[in-house]
Amino acid sequence: MSVRFRWPVLLALFCIAGDVPPRVAPTLMLGNTQLARGEYRVAVQTFRNVLASQPRLGRGQLGLAQGLAGMSRCDEALELLQRLRTKRAWGADAARAEGLCLLKTGDPLGAEASFLEATELAPLQAKGWMQLAQVRGFLGDAEGADEAVVQLAGCAQGDLLWLLIEAELALRLGRRDVDGSIYAVTSSLAGMPLVAIFDAQRWMDLDDPISAEQLLAIQLGRTLNNFQVAFWRAEALRRLGRAEDAEAIFGRPGMQFGLDDGLAVAIRSRVWVDLGRIDEARALLDRHPDPRHPEALASRWYLALQDGDAASQARLSTQWSSLVHAKQRSLRQLRPWLVVGRP
Repeated sequence: MSVRFRWPVLLALFCIAGDVPPRVAPTLMLGNTQLARGEYRVAVQTFRNVLASQPRLGRGQLGLAQGLAGMSRCDEALELLQRLRTKRAWGADAARAEGLCLLKTGDPLGAEASFLEATELAPLQAKGWMQLAQVRGFLGDAEGADEAVVQLAGCAQGDLLWLLIEAELALRLGRRDVDGSIYAVTSSLAGMPLVAIFDAQRWMDLDDPISAEQLLAIQLGRTLNNFQVAFWRAEALRRLGRAEDAEAIFGRPGMQFGLDDGLAVAIRSRVWVDLGRIDEARALLDRHPDPRHPEALASRWYLALQDGDAASQARLSTQWSSLVHAKQRSLRQLRPWLVVGRP
């Protein structure tokens, strides 16, 4: 039997469970909803509004940190999270946000420790086990990743997430069953943006941006407001030599709300390079919120390629390779098809 709570009841439960003053609870819940939707920039402003009246509220600080982490403003997020460790608001969500920031800033071992802490704080939550499996796969620890996957499969809704992680680990670790794993995922989770992005990345890793672009175009028809899907479609179009079509995506109505995202900055800078707007691309990339992110490093490598700067290419390639362990992925795949002589 399902139980339907009315809004005042939900609000009261939220206040009791989180020790939240009633006058800021609606704004706090709005921020959490924005986080769930991936609207990180507006969520950051919402949580700042909460903290303007309740500067010591742990849940407000946690929400702000999660929003900043989503925007790849990791140094700010980590500073907030460090202060939260002694507060009641510290929990699995905080530990996972910390792990995400550490991974983005080039510390996968620290990220593993944070995700492990998240699973200890909330052993029945699938997200912690999912991220622990991912980072261990990233580190090449197949045995440890499989252990996390076993735990993930036992969580609520873990069966579908387990398929997704198995597919990603197969891709990262070079297993031969990668195709079967991914098709199992896409058939089970059809229509989910995360799966579409993952599968599109797989096609691009296999040097097939045509299939990637077609898949993402279909997904955008289902979820028009998903920035991440739109940005990756722009990248697929760019690799097909269609830089003008890729740039048009960034100018569509509503897209301006996602243009500060690190992925948008990295991909758009590559689009501008292909359009001959080299100086603008360089200036845009200088504003990237996380210069150490793999996509930012990839874009800097792409600029160095245009500049003919072999030393910078080698340095950036080494940095990028230390963060990206998908065996089929190469920086050379960033070059558009027409540039490398393909149809």
